[in-house]
Amino acid sequence: MRTLGGDRSAFVVHPPVASRWKGGRDWVTGPVNHWFVRGYTRHDRVPDWLAASLVEDAARKLALVHRASIAIEPGILRLPGHALQLYDWALPDVLGHIDHLVTDMRRRERDPGHIRTVWAGLHRLRAERPGLALGPEGLTHHDLRPENLLVRDGEVVEIIDWDRAHWDVQWYDVALAGLHLASLRPADPRWDLTQVFIDAYGAESGFRLSVDALAWLFRFTAIRNFALTRSPGKWARLLHGVGEQWGDGSVLVDDLVA
Repeated sequence: MRTLGGDRSAFVVHPPVASRWKGGRDWVTGPVNHWFVRGYTRHDRVPDWLAASLVEDAARKLALVHRASIAIEPGILRLPGHALQLYDWALPDVLGHIDHLVTDMRRRERDPGHIRTVWAGLHRLRAERPGLALGPEGLTHHDLRPENLLVRDGEVVEIIDWDRAHWDVQWYDVALAGLHLASLRPADPRWDLTQVFIDAYGAESGFRLSVDALAWLFRFTAIRNFALTRSPGKWARLLHGVGEQWGDGSVLVDDLVA
């Protein structure tokens, strides 16, 4: 947060409290019990996320933060999978420990068809992963959705809730945000907003994924969140939608895309 706060991204990423640098570490300068209290940022209560201009602005702001995070020491962000909750695992950890996700689904008594879908889908994705260029790695928010983007007068003024951020493929944030945008209207998914976000982020970041890489990443993001979600209906619909949008040739497993 200190690094981002000193860069052009400072106007959308705010440290929770004031701190000072001493002995190679950040120290809170105010009452320690304020550390987990986020400062208030004036924002609109019901922003219009169906407006393409707002979606574009959000994508540009995300690209700005991603680019600024290059200055952060990688060791700070590279956390081993065992140090994270399963829900927060980075892409390599998910593909490398598929059994752990399946075990967790069984523990939560998920539908057997859901478990088979995740098992088949992740193994297929792992087999397809080699050779795909998924873009830069670095600081990744890992929970980018409209609720974590504060808006005022049609522009994003702060990206909040960075508690799950760590090192990962940064385009994962793009895919996750794109899927949340598509689901703003569940009965009539707004894939046009997803594309607006993709295009604006690509233009601002200067990096675009190939069609194959983008399709792979959206399938991964959808099935990863389907495995971990408490709202399987939403993510089942998104799995179908991803298959329709990118034509991945999926097979059907218990009426779900895998």
